[in-house]
Amino acid sequence: MIRYRFSSAHLAPAGAVLLAVLIAAVYWPSLYHVARGDQINYLAELSSRHGFVQTVLGTLDINRTRVFGAGDEIAFRPVLFFILGLQKYLFGYAFMGWQAVALMAHLFVCGALYALLCRIRGGLFALLATGMFALAPVNIEAVTWHHITPYLLFAGCVLMALRGLHAA
Repeated sequence: MIRYRFSSAHLAPAGAVLLAVLIAAVYWPSLYHVARGDQINYLAELSSRHGFVQTVLGTLDINRTRVFGAGDEIAFRPVLFFILGLQKYLFGYAFMGWQAVALMAHLFVCGALYALLCRIRGGLFALLATGMFALAPVNIEAVTWHHITPYLLFAGCVLMALRGLHAA
């Protein structure tokens, strides 16, 4: 008798593509969002700064010297403000660029989560769990709020590290 054990390993790339298409379709309207909340205060703070050095490198500790929406002077987050400054330098007030980066960061997080779950259990479980996370209403703010993008990148890197640790 010939026995065949079904393997879902070949389905992982198809699942990743399916997730990416669903995420892009759901979050596509967010490309037309404008800045809000603390992003407006941040942009007001940088309104008089021009050039790469002033906008990107000169704002690494901006939360300690802010005039608009001052707060959290104790926190030192140079990577966060480097990424935000780089986006301000590259996109200015073209918020579609900011949102495209946020969407790509969310795709990165979901891809890293899917890769981790495929390594742990795989199959339909990984696809459904990642889909549930990717399309959960609670995550909408993480993708549509421009100021959160660096945190998404951090979360994706942590998930990649966990995948690497699981492989070891």
